[in-house]
Amino acid sequence: MWETIVELDDKYEDLENYSRRTCLLIHGVPEDKDKDTDELSIKFCKNHLQIDLTLAEISRSHRIGKLKSPNEKPRPIIIRFTSYRTKVNIYKQKRKLKGKKLLITESLSKTRAKLYKEAINCFKHDVWTWDCIIFVKVGKKGVAIRNDSDLAKVKEDYEFEKNRAVTRSMQRK
Repeated sequence: MWETIVELDDKYEDLENYSRRTCLLIHGVPEDKDKDTDELSIKFCKNHLQIDLTLAEISRSHRIGKLKSPNEKPRPIIIRFTSYRTKVNIYKQKRKLKGKKLLITESLSKTRAKLYKEAINCFKHDVWTWDCIIFVKVGKKGVAIRNDSDLAKVKEDYEFEKNRAVTRSMQRK
């Protein structure tokens, strides 16, 4: 019975994240009451990613969360694109933001976002997402993480790989 509940929960989680496949979050764009988020998103893509995004490619966009005071970080903008290809094209260009106070992330469910933060705490820079699936680099390959048990297994594999690398370096000496 418990296995069925866990399996159904995993399926629900995958479906929720699948529905977010055409969405991205843009972090760090200053709040501007006079401009709507569609306009800000188009300007952001042009100025920072060198992508000519059009209004027709945006299904919907808005800020997430409550309005903050001017001294706090701006609220992220969530964008739902009309096409998965547009989302992928923009997401692939996120490297151009390195070193800036701007960031593009996928829109993950609360459960998956929590799992992602936990993976980052464990593995630092060897973690990324693609299609709302979390990946961790173990050895020379990326391993998918969709739930807590996947993360526990990857932690074991990661420790094994780390110990194996230490053993190899000791054998060379």
